[in-house]
Amino acid sequence: MKKEAEEFLPESVNLFKGNYSIQNLIKDAKAGTLLSVLSFPLVMAYATASGLTPEIGLTTAIITGIISCLLGGGKFHVICPTGAFIVIVNDIVTSHGYDFLIHATVLAGILLFIAALFRLGRFSKYIPLSVLRGFLTGIGIMLVVQQTANILGFSCGGNLFQRVGFYLSHLHEVNLNSFTVGVYFISTFFIIRRCFPKLPVYLTILFLGILYSCFFPNTLETINSRFHIENCAIHLSPVTLSYNIHNILEILPYAAIIAFLAGIETLLGAVMVDDLCGTKHKTNAELINVGMTNFVTGLLCMMPSTCAISMTSVNAHNAKSNVSLLFHVFALFMLMTVLSPLVSNVSMCCFASMVIPFGLGMIDYKSYLSFKGYEKATFVLTALTTVASNVVYAVIVGLTFHYFASLRQQKAAATQTAERHA
Repeated sequence: MKKEAEEFLPESVNLFKGNYSIQNLIKDAKAGTLLSVLSFPLVMAYATASGLTPEIGLTTAIITGIISCLLGGGKFHVICPTGAFIVIVNDIVTSHGYDFLIHATVLAGILLFIAALFRLGRFSKYIPLSVLRGFLTGIGIMLVVQQTANILGFSCGGNLFQRVGFYLSHLHEVNLNSFTVGVYFISTFFIIRRCFPKLPVYLTILFLGILYSCFFPNTLETINSRFHIENCAIHLSPVTLSYNIHNILEILPYAAIIAFLAGIETLLGAVMVDDLCGTKHKTNAELINVGMTNFVTGLLCMMPSTCAISMTSVNAHNAKSNVSLLFHVFALFMLMTVLSPLVSNVSMCCFASMVIPFGLGMIDYKSYLSFKGYEKATFVLTALTTVASNVVYAVIVGLTFHYFASLRQQKAAATQTAERHA
């Protein structure tokens, strides 16, 4: 019984065992500060790409950082808004409204609690890799196509085919200024990443965006002109939830997708940290952690969050414990306070130039080449359903096709074996 209870205990309880030193504190402070430099421009870019304000992304990262430090089942896991949620959040906000997103996020947190209670995390290994990679590839393609609108100076919605059709039919209306600046930012992004890998590329692009807005004000669409905010400040607005049998049936599929993606990304990040550091995460504690972060951020009208694998990797290489997350939160708050008046005038194409490379990185063609037989078909079908319809149907279609194809292959193999022995 004691061993079962330990599966739910957060990693923070180990800090009270007297193994934490001043040297560890210094290293955690440095790691947390570095983490804030990386996350500050990213979470704003993810929020704006999702159709939300930058302050929502920053506030979510601050709240989730505090909760993760206290409840995380591993030492280095960074829970915050990620690019994997952009398409889902944008789809929900565009189709159903912001209140719908809040209810779905809270319900996703509850679903993750239930998953932890019934120890469902161990079943994540049965989710086909072809479905997961196809799903993420579809999201990556949608991210690139979606953010291309900000580069071209357009404003449009719909699935991939509708967006591409709109772009092609309105090429004569492209904002050449926005296109030129956007291409410059994207080119600079890849040049920095290739030639100056130690330079914080996202923060550099953000500062270039700030410089552009200072020298060429009011020439491009900015955060302020789109969202009508003059600075990014923390505004917590607790919501009153109202579920009934009618709306919960409508919300549940989206909540399930948020919970699915949040849980899978978190467990993948935990496995990665175990591989890097030789640690052993607590699956149930991790699910409780990501469940609590989504439950609380939903109640406070923020956005969904999960394990940011790239940031977790940086934290694992530099930190000594999850205390680094507290320094991350403090440094993020200071950056938010100091830079928010300048950030409000940054162009939307600047933020798009940070999201597009992330989307390109999600397009996993190497996995497609490595898959065999029906797994390739599953990958393609899941990706196509994601870009043509929505993520809810994509996962359902991908899983259904995979398991039917798998059963058919097993049946064919059994028939061949029986014929050989006949």
